[in-house]
Amino acid sequence: MREICHPRRAGSPLLAGLALWALGCEPTTPDPNPPDPDCVAEVFAAQGCTDCHLEVSPAAGLDLASPELGARMIGAPAHTASCQDRLLIDPSRPERSLLLQAVGATNPPGGVEDACQLVMPPGRDGQADLELRACLTDWVYGVAAAQPPPAPFEPTPVEAAVGKVKALLDGSAPTAQEIAQVAADPGAMRALVERWTSPENPRFRDKLAGFLAIALQQKVPVLADDQFDRIQFDRSYSPRIRRVIEESFVRTALDIVERGAPFTEILTTRRWMMTTANLVYLRYADQGAAERRQQHMLATAIEGQDPPLEQQVAERTWAVPGYDPEVSRCARGIPAADLLDLFHGFLSQRCNGGRQLRFADAPLSEADFEDWRMVELVTAGGPDAIPFYDIPALRAVQGRMTVVLPRSGFFTTQAFFANWATNVDNQFRVTTNQTVLTALHAGFSQTEPTPRATPDDAAIPIDHVQNVETACYGCHKNMDPMRVYFAGTYNVRYQRQIGLAGTDLGAIYDPMPQAGFALLGHSALGADVTDLGRTLAEHPRFAIAWTQKVCLFANSARCDETDPLFVAIADRFRDDPDFHRLLIDVLSSPLVTGLEETATWGAEGPLVSITRRQHLCAMLDARVGVDGLCALPRVAPLIGLVPDDAFARGVADPVQPTLPSAFHYAAARTACEAIAPVAVRVDSPLFVPGNVDASLTLIVERLMGLTAGHPRHDTALAELRAHFDEAVADGLNQRDGARAAFVMACLSPDVMGVGL
Repeated sequence: MREICHPRRAGSPLLAGLALWALGCEPTTPDPNPPDPDCVAEVFAAQGCTDCHLEVSPAAGLDLASPELGARMIGAPAHTASCQDRLLIDPSRPERSLLLQAVGATNPPGGVEDACQLVMPPGRDGQADLELRACLTDWVYGVAAAQPPPAPFEPTPVEAAVGKVKALLDGSAPTAQEIAQVAADPGAMRALVERWTSPENPRFRDKLAGFLAIALQQKVPVLADDQFDRIQFDRSYSPRIRRVIEESFVRTALDIVERGAPFTEILTTRRWMMTTANLVYLRYADQGAAERRQQHMLATAIEGQDPPLEQQVAERTWAVPGYDPEVSRCARGIPAADLLDLFHGFLSQRCNGGRQLRFADAPLSEADFEDWRMVELVTAGGPDAIPFYDIPALRAVQGRMTVVLPRSGFFTTQAFFANWATNVDNQFRVTTNQTVLTALHAGFSQTEPTPRATPDDAAIPIDHVQNVETACYGCHKNMDPMRVYFAGTYNVRYQRQIGLAGTDLGAIYDPMPQAGFALLGHSALGADVTDLGRTLAEHPRFAIAWTQKVCLFANSARCDETDPLFVAIADRFRDDPDFHRLLIDVLSSPLVTGLEETATWGAEGPLVSITRRQHLCAMLDARVGVDGLCALPRVAPLIGLVPDDAFARGVADPVQPTLPSAFHYAAARTACEAIAPVAVRVDSPLFVPGNVDASLTLIVERLMGLTAGHPRHDTALAELRAHFDEAVADGLNQRDGARAAFVMACLSPDVMGVGL
């Protein structure tokens, strides 16, 4: 086959390309006389490509109509979702050029599991463009061959590699011994990473929790009331609600990792870490129509005479301090929708003569937000389910609890739903898309080749998609049957379905069509969210996705999913989905350290990024020797201006600012100045009273992480000494001069950059 697929090429490059494609081969040798750009431009125009990719407002930012195509496309990154790590023309590996895949000249390098399934234009018959394929293949290879050879690979300095990984995992500075170990044997990095990622290391546990909160999309920037109806989210208690619903599944995932359980359980587990408050909120969404119609009475609390909480629950009559029935419009009772406010010590205006009433000793106590325990959520419902307002009974729950709505994995948590509100128009499409993006690190594509799993288009509203000939249909044929997993379980408030179909309290379908999964070569039928979780857990891309997420955490950039090292690590994780070991495999590998050449980085080496907020705060705590620096009153209002990792709608990769800016520098400088008085004082590990040289050496070695043998150690120390001398000459005492030196060191690239 090698000889057949690599014949001596002669005559017309177009004919040669056609011959190769007739054999089912891909050209791998550039033609010595590639087509000129004018020829390529003519083919683009003849094929209608420049109808969309024109000079003004080009689709996807790709202009195919202007001159100098090769110069503009060589090494240019793609901007298409799920193809961000691909180059339009890849100078070192032209067969991976996205331009060739887009016209059908090559297949996605990762096969059916590749997140980038781009083919343009959508819906075009793949056999109609042989001329375009052959012309572009020759041209792309010719453009790539004309580029100068890449620079030789230079390994990352050992000091930088060890410092980067340790900073990422717990924030501490590397020791001279650790650097020497890796310098003598690069394989020693694995043993160091194993030690730094020990479950007994609280700093690593905090870093892992931060990663999981973003990777599982459990961080809630803004609370919405959809799941809780009329709750006010008053500032007196809303931070507590946000905290427990954010932490619930993060703690669950931490337990999975620390137990060494299969990480696929993040999609299937019903054993969640919960507090009593979490159980109240979860059971609130389970209410049926009859429960919602129940009235709860209010009574004036009388100190020392209030009935026990158990009696208030049984009688559905709540003693409220300060409640005046004479001015209340709630004398006939309040509906269940008003109870959540009351449980947090808040009574609405209409129940208190036009004035909001806040009161202490609310039914939900501070302890109800701290009593974490593992609870198995058993779907059954009926009379055995504890009412959401029976706080004493929910406090007593241990081991398992009956719920009505099935809860299975990260994508059915109230935090996830709070981030991705839906409605009767969107109909769970956003929920479905974010679930797939999070689980598989890939999204829907209008050129997705996997046929739908369902037997018909019953789940696809033709009035929305218009018809099967449109580009929209390419996404909806797979997405819409998948959203039935959610539609068969929840209403669009993510509560139990009650009321008329098509309303925000009822089902969106009547009758309910078949739910089906079809994406990236994997298909299945199912009924509810538990089936969706199992299907996602079995998907071959799951291992690739989470290996990529660890790469992004470590490098702020994607790894090449066809890199043999990446493939080997992902395959190992697929065979044994132990996430702790995956972390060790990736963080100790050249994919992150850059100590050896890989297909991911080539000669360039890993990216050097700004130190974003989570890493910066952990680093300052570890190196200053004081926990919670970013939470100090003088620091907390400022540190929020330092960029942090986040997630966004419709995007698989996390939002990770990597470049410094004036805003980043200003925020960092202000934070460093606010921390300096805490970091440099009599009892500080970074300050030796009366010994300037010792203090400055501690700042260089502990804060900047430059050990005594580091190539920049002496230069950095000399610069800090000069800055200290200048500050003292301007009238500062030795302590304040050392603080000025601390700020200078704090703002150095060794603190503000990851990867130096």
